[in-house]
Amino acid sequence: MLVLLPLALSDIVSGVVLAIGRCAEDTAVIMLTGVVAAAGVPKSIFASFEALPFFIYYTASEYTDPSELAKGYGAALILLLICSLLFIFAHLLKALIDRRAGIMA
Repeated sequence: MLVLLPLALSDIVSGVVLAIGRCAEDTAVIMLTGVVAAAGVPKSIFASFEALPFFIYYTASEYTDPSELAKGYGAALILLLICSLLFIFAHLLKALIDRRAGIMA
C-alpha cells in the first residue's frame, strides 16, 4: 500500500482534474439550456452574474452590431485563457508530485 499510493498519486490528481473539467462541462450545458441571463456586472462576489459560457453563446447568437460580437470574441478568449492556465497549473502540479515521488517521465 505504501509503495503503490505514491506511484499512483499523479494519476489520481489527473483523474481529479478531469473530473472537475467534466463537472464544468455538464454545468455549462445546463446553463446554456436553462439559465436566465442576469444583466450587468456583478457588484460583489456574492451578487448574481452571467456565466461566461452563457454570455459567449448569447452574444454569438443574438448580436446586433459588430461591437457586441467583438465582446463575445473577447469573452471567448478570456475563457480559453482561463482553461489554458488551469491546464498548465494541473501539469505543473502533476510534475511536482511525480518529482517528489521519484518518478521520471
